[in-house]
Amino acid sequence: MSKKMLVIAPHADDEVLGCAGAIQHYKKEGYEIFVNIVSNRILNHTIDNEHIANTKKCTEEVANLLGIKNVFHSDLNDEQLDNLLIDVIVPIEKVIDDVNPNIVFVPNITDTDQDHRSVANACLVACRSIPSLFSYEIPGPSIDFQPNYYLDIEQYFELKIAAMEKYSDEWRTFPHPRSPEGLKIVAQYRGIQSGLNYAEAYKLIKHTEKSMHK
Repeated sequence: MSKKMLVIAPHADDEVLGCAGAIQHYKKEGYEIFVNIVSNRILNHTIDNEHIANTKKCTEEVANLLGIKNVFHSDLNDEQLDNLLIDVIVPIEKVIDDVNPNIVFVPNITDTDQDHRSVANACLVACRSIPSLFSYEIPGPSIDFQPNYYLDIEQYFELKIAAMEKYSDEWRTFPHPRSPEGLKIVAQYRGIQSGLNYAEAYKLIKHTEKSMHK
């Protein structure tokens, strides 16, 4: 049976902030990696097609760097994902049908970002048939994240930073959590919790094991 992992990201860069280490871990475990970018960024509450095109180029560079097989763009509008949930569910379902993943990583349902919450709620519907479902942490919006699953990312941390550098417009200066120093502190903090030097943290939503002894 083929092994496929899908990361569902509300915005381009969430796949790196939350799952760059997991992408490397599962790729080494023999999984094909796929990403769904649900929405296009809006600048100052205005659609900027040039910015959208440039961001998609950055996403492809990230995919090449991290070894992601394919990126699906749902092309919904940033800041409007909480308007009607079915409009978010349907394109995510289409990606899941196309990929047929074994493992899916989704946003945290209690994030302070309304787009993250909307995508998380849509994923609970769209991912009902997925065997393994995890939510991931985004430094900043995931202020009350309570993980129960950790991955050692020490050997991948510099690659995570290199991938985020592709999204140069999204970098901020410390003490913003979306800074190189901020990401390092979060990775070390999650490492302290799990007996590791650097870790990414997740919450296991569900895991299904089929019997191999029928």
